[in-house]
Amino acid sequence: MAGETVQFKAYLTRDFLPDTTNSTMYIELFDGKKLITKAAYPVLSSSATGSISLPDSITTGYYTIRSFSKGMLSQKEDYFFFHKIYVSGIEARQTAVSNDSIQLSFFPEGGSLVSDLNTTVAFKATGKNGVAVDVIGNLYNSKDENMVYLSCLHDGMGMFDFKPQIGEKYYVKLKTNLPNKRYYLPEIQPKGIVLNIINDPNGTLFEIKQKPGDASFEAAYMVGQMQHHVAFKKEFPTQDTILKGMVDTKNLPSGILQITVFNKDNMPLAERLVFVNNNEYLLSTDIKTDTLDFSSGGRNKFFISIKDTVQGQLSVSITDPAYDVVAIRENNIVSNLLLTSDLSGYIANPAWYLSSLEDSVKNALDLLMMVNGWRRYKWTELTTQKNIIKPANAFISLKGDVTIEGSKKPFANKQMLLMINSMVAKNKRNTYILETDTYGAFKIDSLILYGKTKLFFSDIRGRKSSSIDVKIDTDTLFAAVPLLSKNWLPFKSEKENFNTKLQLEYDNIQEGRGALLKEVVVYTKKKTPLEIIDTKYASGLFGGFANKSIDLINSDEAHNFFTIFEYLQTNVSGVRVVNTGLDYKLYYRQPGSLETTSMIIYLDEIETDASVVANIPPEQIGFIKVYSTFLGGTGNSQGGAISIYSKKVEDYKNLNQLPNLKIYNGYSIMKEFYAPNYKVNTTGLMNDNRITIDWRPQIFVNNINPKIPISFYNNNRTKRFKIVVEGITNAGKLIWLEKIIGE
Repeated sequence: MAGETVQFKAYLTRDFLPDTTNSTMYIELFDGKKLITKAAYPVLSSSATGSISLPDSITTGYYTIRSFSKGMLSQKEDYFFFHKIYVSGIEARQTAVSNDSIQLSFFPEGGSLVSDLNTTVAFKATGKNGVAVDVIGNLYNSKDENMVYLSCLHDGMGMFDFKPQIGEKYYVKLKTNLPNKRYYLPEIQPKGIVLNIINDPNGTLFEIKQKPGDASFEAAYMVGQMQHHVAFKKEFPTQDTILKGMVDTKNLPSGILQITVFNKDNMPLAERLVFVNNNEYLLSTDIKTDTLDFSSGGRNKFFISIKDTVQGQLSVSITDPAYDVVAIRENNIVSNLLLTSDLSGYIANPAWYLSSLEDSVKNALDLLMMVNGWRRYKWTELTTQKNIIKPANAFISLKGDVTIEGSKKPFANKQMLLMINSMVAKNKRNTYILETDTYGAFKIDSLILYGKTKLFFSDIRGRKSSSIDVKIDTDTLFAAVPLLSKNWLPFKSEKENFNTKLQLEYDNIQEGRGALLKEVVVYTKKKTPLEIIDTKYASGLFGGFANKSIDLINSDEAHNFFTIFEYLQTNVSGVRVVNTGLDYKLYYRQPGSLETTSMIIYLDEIETDASVVANIPPEQIGFIKVYSTFLGGTGNSQGGAISIYSKKVEDYKNLNQLPNLKIYNGYSIMKEFYAPNYKVNTTGLMNDNRITIDWRPQIFVNNINPKIPISFYNNNRTKRFKIVVEGITNAGKLIWLEKIIGE
């Protein structure tokens, strides 16, 4: 619903195995072709877990989610993941499909209509919104003679056979409210071959029809490829007018096989897509019920049982099926990885094509292969490796140039310090030593940064340090991602597809948000400015009491000192600073002759070397706390401890003080899924109307015949549970189960 969060788990594969070449994936939400929001997440263990928020202002209807990895940006958009979601929002939106604008596309098997060779032609009919339309009609020649009757077999798709003649122009007329509109077939070719494919229990049967006399249009060999790799090659030593045979596909992995026929000069003559289904890809998975309780807040416990040696990962969602827009999901991990990810454009209800081994379903799947026959990989590019996905940079990379402050002279062949501080997660800080090249350039990759992050650069040569200017190149995470414009999913338009129950739920929530509580008076003690800063900067063991707390946000007294340690030596009684060359040691309230244990130094609550802190300009320090002893340190920090906090961006009075403090927008921050524990607290149970009851995106398994326990608490109304289990093993086997348990 509008204002809620979409949680997701992404699985990346390559060559039918978990993909290890990509480190970043993107997810975008579109309303038609308008981008609403986007996010980026790191890929860890060949998967990514994250969320994307739906705006409060969103209207009711279908929206498109598009996702892709960084390594896919150099490829066609046809590789990308597309999925439509239904959202209940402010008001319903209806877009009616009109039969006034039916598009009818023709797909000759093999690719061409060749004169005097009998050919199977597949067709697909869609409305103006891209939704499939079932039609009936007739094929006519240029003399307006009725040749073939045609009708759809499944979801706007059908086929017919006929023998075309050179010089003819064939067209189809449909029995619609535009009976005189003509849909013309492709032009008839005088030369060429026709490729027919028939699935067989023992493999794949093929038949090639060709004309004798022209070697450039004679089949010399046939190649099949799957996932960028050649699966088989079959040569034809004779040049008969009809070539027949069988391709052994029983030992191939399940998925889409592209069969291409070449002439002696390696030029493709005909092509066909075939779906190989050897049923080896799915592990046997079941749900065992231990405790089933549909009462309000009832505790439930299930076991996911997998019969095999499993080393991999899976995700589990538990939802209320009463609010499903469709009874069975139209796309799942199996249909996506084996089917839609290898096909161009929108496929309606792809999961149905792999739901059964009945002939009607298998025939419809083969028809789908015919109407999606296209050159996914151009052979000229495949053989030269031009179309192979190349690994992208690892995670986030930073690069830039460094010059001596106030000049164009490069800060060449020198080391500098990079401090990274998260602005959204307290105590997340890392330091790196970078080295510039002859031109003052630097680069670092394999960084994982979340949300807004502070990057601070400085020279680390102590008193020999130079003031430097750092210029970072373009945002490497988002700026290089183009906004592409095709392959949008059609909107469903039939009124019954809009879930009125979900819309009513949204309206009830909106009404509840407007309810007023009784007046509540809260009494609290006003905090001092120092207490406010302490709450803002310090956390955990660092919060609360300290022997001395120093506010440098509202004071400029440290700005005139070369290092923060020189300021401490002069202004904080009891602290003695000893300069040991390029390093410093601090002692607190210890007589000179007994200075044996130095203070532990913390920077943003991370234990740090003094040399690192010494390179931070004092004007970039916001808060300091001094402790005579500290529980968080080794041996309770008997020599004392000092906690130094770098100033937050919002606390700078003048942003010109930040010449080498850069703000970088890192990976998106995932919103955690909330699942209450009513054993501990029943507060809120009366208003618990969660539609998604539980979500476990990261379950890692390494066992033989594992039984994975799942325990959760019901909301206050659900009487049936829909459980979806999906995953992939390290060997490429898929895990999928969709089951409804309840009354």
